[in-house]
Amino acid sequence: MNKATITFILITIITSTFLGGCAAKAQVTYVTGEESELVIKAVEPVAENILSGIETNDYDLFVTNFDETMKNAITPDDFATIVKQIGKHGAVESIELLNIEDQGEYYGVNYGANYADAKVILRIVVAKDTPDMVSGLWFK
Repeated sequence: MNKATITFILITIITSTFLGGCAAKAQVTYVTGEESELVIKAVEPVAENILSGIETNDYDLFVTNFDETMKNAITPDDFATIVKQIGKHGAVESIELLNIEDQGEYYGVNYGANYADAKVILRIVVAKDTPDMVSGLWFK
């Protein structure tokens, strides 16, 4: 990662920690029913591309469904770091939907990626008007 990205991440963590301690937690609204089914239909293939791209070390597959901002944000060098951290677990044995959060103009779709030796939480954020395009991505 470049110096600007690392600085941004550190500032975000520090700010989140500080503000998180001072502010009340926002109420999370989960998406269910027919809306949930539509989101799953759009996002599940995206999650599979992301995980398959990591597993096969294929940057182009990994970013297939990224919007332009995300493609610019996660460079091939950043991808190499992700492969090193997540790819070390080998092949994904299964993926399970944990929940879908309504975040105003976005959905936060959380999956559990199950590996032989670990479980990784994959959070994919998509705009409601383009749910097949990744606007944000986190691994826990």
